Amino acid sequence: MKANRLILFFLLALTLFSCKKDEEENPAKVTIVFTGEDNWNTVKNGDYLKVNVSVDFESSSQGLSVETVECFLGNRKIASSKGSKCEVQYKIENAPIGVHQFRAEALTTAPGFDKTLAAGYYEINVEN
Repeated sequence: MKANRLILFFLLALTLFSCKKDEEENPAKVTIVFTGEDNWNTVKNGDYLKVNVSVDFESSSQGLSVETVECFLGNRKIASSKGSKCEVQYKIENAPIGVHQFRAEALTTAPGFDKTLAAGYYEINVEN
């Protein structure tokens, strides 16, 4: 009898935790777009990285609302904006030659979805 109660308790706990996990993992679809002049992602030390980051609402979840967009070069935040667009004009100084990761994060909400932190990535080439 105790074994049956223990098994029943275990199954109930497993069901509750698995449902909670499903509820927490319901992200909205968010499409992040990077636009700039030709070869915007190739820069030299002393030049400016110039790019516009935005959320494409047509290819994202319906009813999406964007709270903020933040942009990072490596782990350094270089720009942020409230709303769905962020304009980046960041001077590259003393960066090692080579490929660096540029990341944009959008904090969003949408009806029927959990609050979502979505990220888009681009490679930035630093040249001599």
